[in-house]
Amino acid sequence: MLDNQPNLEAWINGGEVQRYHQWPMCHRQQTVAEHTFNMLLISTHLYFATSAKWADGREDYFAEMLALQQAILFHDVAEGRRGTSDVSAWAKRRSPHIKESISWAEAQIAVDFGFDGWINPYSNRNERRVKMCDKLELMWTVISQLQLGNTIIFDASWPVIIEMMEEMKSDMEMNELKLYKEWRDRANQIRG
Repeated sequence: MLDNQPNLEAWINGGEVQRYHQWPMCHRQQTVAEHTFNMLLISTHLYFATSAKWADGREDYFAEMLALQQAILFHDVAEGRRGTSDVSAWAKRRSPHIKESISWAEAQIAVDFGFDGWINPYSNRNERRVKMCDKLELMWTVISQLQLGNTIIFDASWPVIIEMMEEMKSDMEMNELKLYKEWRDRANQIRG
């Protein structure tokens, strides 16, 4: 085992956690690993594709993008087998004390399993971007389920998703806003 990766097994176990366990899902449950992969793709689409043109070899740009990717990669690892599991955003939203307790526990788990340095987005901008990618990935998952005929998850979650996105709207970058509106309109069109 590499010295800087003493808990690889614990990290990998974090990807095996099932998400949305409180709702019926068509065909299969999503894992943290799939969620994280989707977030990495969304972040690449939003920030690398548009920003790389002006980076011009600037080391600070590449360091910031690497920090973003690492923060996304590790953002839910603490939910693994010896962690908190997936506590829904809705529970955290309704009960701030639950959110505070879970955040504290996940920070401790990050230290215990040695990935606390990997989840630091290094900037407020990246911290906001991680949250944005997380919410956009949530939108995409619900749209995917809706396309499979799962109206239960849409009806239960869509109003809260839109509420969260609207709260973030004033801080959205142009490309984030464009993707948000595109997916919002697509879901509304499918649902009719």
